[in-house]
Amino acid sequence: MGREGHQGEVVGELLDARKAAGWSVLAALAHLGLAVVPAGSDVYDTLIAVGYPLLLPLIASVHPRHASVRRSGAILGTITGVAHGAIGIVGAIDPAARPAALVLLGMWWWTIGKMWAETAVLPRALGVVTAALGVAAFAAAALPIVFGARAGDEAAQAGHVAIALWLVAVAVPLWVRPDVPFA
Repeated sequence: MGREGHQGEVVGELLDARKAAGWSVLAALAHLGLAVVPAGSDVYDTLIAVGYPLLLPLIASVHPRHASVRRSGAILGTITGVAHGAIGIVGAIDPAARPAALVLLGMWWWTIGKMWAETAVLPRALGVVTAALGVAAFAAAALPIVFGARAGDEAAQAGHVAIALWLVAVAVPLWVRPDVPFA
């Protein structure tokens, strides 16, 4: 590949990171809506259709960063992120699937958070917070078992708020410094 081709690829990756940041903010708004709009309404269904699929540009944008430092972590981070998006849709509709969605969210956040904290492909502090959110997601998956279905509903609402805030927190460095790494 010639120098021009490489520069075009770099510019494309930087632009993709900024686009992923924008999609992340839109996904965040949808997740905030999911925390307050009644389940089963047309608006709720639309927010599901926006909030979870719009995780994909972020997942795709951070995958090359992850792969540059840890291939196995990149694969696990991508698989669990995508799986959370798919099972999250189901969990938003069927409360029986929420624990699985939360476990996948926990795996995703723990994997990428630990990687960010150790390698600075995104800010280390954000990695620590992300890994901690992963632990919280694991704990939230057990709430319905311990405290009943109502606790699961409240955990789902809190989960949507946490996802929304996290998406905005990740969007900021992707927009401000779309280059790699953050060390």
